[in-house]
This record gives sequence, C-alpha cells and structure tokens, in this order.
Amino acid sequence: MTTPAVNIDELSKSPGTMSIDDGVPVVIGQYWDRRHVDKRPASTSVPFDQNGWRNCRSWSHQGCLWTRGHEIVHRYVRFNPYPERDYTFAGGSFWNINVPGLAPSFSTNLKNRVITKALLKLKNVDIHIGVAVAEIQRTMNMVGSNSAAIARQTRRYRGTYPKDWNLIKRWQLGRLPRRLWNRIPSRWLELQYGWIPLMNDIVGAANYLSREVRPRTVHVRAFSEDSDKIHRLYTASAGGSKVTLEFLTHQRCWVSLYYEMTNPQLADASSLGLVQPCEVVWEMLPYSFVVDWFLPIGSWLQSQSADAGFTFKGGSLSQKSSLFGARTSNVEWEDFQNASTSFRAIGSLPIVNGKAESFVRTCLDSSPVPGVYVKNPLSPKHMLNGLALLRQAFS
Repeated sequence: MTTPAVNIDELSKSPGTMSIDDGVPVVIGQYWDRRHVDKRPASTSVPFDQNGWRNCRSWSHQGCLWTRGHEIVHRYVRFNPYPERDYTFAGGSFWNINVPGLAPSFSTNLKNRVITKALLKLKNVDIHIGVAVAEIQRTMNMVGSNSAAIARQTRRYRGTYPKDWNLIKRWQLGRLPRRLWNRIPSRWLELQYGWIPLMNDIVGAANYLSREVRPRTVHVRAFSEDSDKIHRLYTASAGGSKVTLEFLTHQRCWVSLYYEMTNPQLADASSLGLVQPCEVVWEMLPYSFVVDWFLPIGSWLQSQSADAGFTFKGGSLSQKSSLFGARTSNVEWEDFQNASTSFRAIGSLPIVNGKAESFVRTCLDSSPVPGVYVKNPLSPKHMLNGLALLRQAFS
C-alpha cells in the first residue's frame, strides 16, 4: 500500500499596528501568527521475502506548527516640557519574535552513544577475560572470593545489627510495594549497592560457562535520548525592552542491527576481550576508570571489535528531534527617566505555542563504526555510581 507524499509549507501573517494616545491605529508591518510545515515523501510497505527477511526502507518526516499570540504593549514617552504620550503597539508589532523554525539537527554524540550500546550487546561482554589474563591471580579466584566477600559482609552485618536483620527477613521478600520500602534499613541497602560489581562478575562468569551456542542470526537493538533547554533573546522594535524565550529540545535515537554468525570461535574470543588488545591495555592503565566516567574510551574500544566473527546482514538508524516551546524565562522592560526625558514600557509578553519535529530513518549497508561520545553526568545512575565511588574513597 502506497502513502502519497505530503509537502505543506504555510506562513500566515497579520497586520501589526501602532497608535498614539488612543488615536487611530496605523499599520506598521506584517507579523507572523501561524507557521505550518509538513513534509514527507511517498511511502510503500516492504514485504517479507521467502526467508522471512524484510529489507529496510529509508524514511523521513519533517514538520512544525507554531502559533503566536497578539500581544498589546504600551510605551510611554515624555520630553519636557511636553506631557507624556502613550504609544500602543498591537498585533505583534512590539516584540520582534521570529518564527522558531524546524527541529534542531541531530546529535552526533547521541548517535555514537546508541551505536556503541548496540555493539556492546552484540559482543555480549558478560566477563572480560582479556583483563583477567593480565590479573590472573585475582581472576582465578574471582567467583569464590566475591562470594566469600558478600558472605562475610552479611555475617558482619547480622552480628552488628540483629534488630535490622529481623526487619530485613520480614520485609525484603520481593515485590514489596513502594510505600513499604522505608521498612528496609537504609544501612542494608547501602551494603547491597556495594555488591553490584561483585555480583555482576559472578553472574557474567556463570552465564558464559552455562550458555548454549549462540543463534546463527543475531539481532541487537539500542535506544538513547537526551533533553536540553535553549534560550533565545529578542529585542523590542521600539526602545530597549528585551525578552528571553525558553524552548525545550528532546532527541531520541534507535538502532537495529542484524548479523549472521560466520565464525563462532572468533565471536567467542571477541566476547571474552581477546581480540582487541587495546582493551586490556586501557583497562590496566591507572585511573582509566576516571576518564571512562566522562569519556567512555573503554566502551568505545570494546565496540570496535564487537562484530568480529559476524557478517553484517542489515540494519537501520532512526533519529527523532523535537523542539517544544516556548515560555518566557526573563523580561527586561524599558524604564529610563531623567529631568528632561522618560521612557517606560509595560504590557503583555509574547506567547509562542507549538512544536517542531524531524524524523529520519537511515538504512545501513555495513556494520556501523561509532565515534567517541561524552557521557551525560546528570543521569540518576551516573549520580548513584558517583556517590558509591565517593563512599569507597573515604571508607
């Protein structure tokens, strides 16, 4: 079934006026009050072939719908010895507000992040044996020592806080309603958070030893998103009044990748960190984890060899960018006075409603190679990890 193409680009304007002392309004220009854009190509559905495979088809959609209110502003002007006069601006003639336009361009940082995320899933890095080889003494006893560490901490906690332990056995049974979470002692939750890296290594080792042969066709997907605020300053058409509008941006990115496993031994070696020696070198550098905190070099290095042992079959990268607004974040009304002159303005603020969106789906002909990206240090998980590191530093 074919969907016809759409190509709409409309801009409507209304006359803006100015009057003096409630006199007859005079048209001083044409000012926008509505902008509508809707552009997308014709589309057709792609059928599955006899093997159950459906090829990717590129797609794009771009549009916006913005509306603007017609504010009224009074600018009072006085030149001694003459009386003060009222200049009334209406129909958008006072604030020089441009059409917000289309959605912002797509973030390369977000694209690199989501591709790296998908490739790490392909690599299935349950446990990094490449690093373990360089630290063989500690690694050989990893499962036993990590399990023993958790057991020791639990016994120590039970002996130190027997009353807390009774509460833990009563309440931390799984599927506990949120309203009852405060029944679990906070000291126990802090202790459990410290187990996360130990348990990840244990589970990763167990998963690798027990997992079955990977399927021949592998499908990995990943998603990431970012939000931000942008501010735009506008100056009035008359006088020195200024206003700042705040817009919200939201960007989302999806990647879907299909691979055929052609060399299981090489794929397994890659998943164990044995194909890319730079991974091991980087992990062994002192304080490399500090760099990874903001610039994840380690993840990027792992992604470079993630498709080892696989042949790329097909995939797609989808990006959506949105611009929402706007609200007034700051206004500076003109207000000046001396012995001979005075200027002051007061009235309604500009109102801009609507949104702009852009969507592009790109078909990939080869396995993507991500660039280095910068982490978002404001995410909740980032914050919790940071607090855990800080606590360990002083323990």
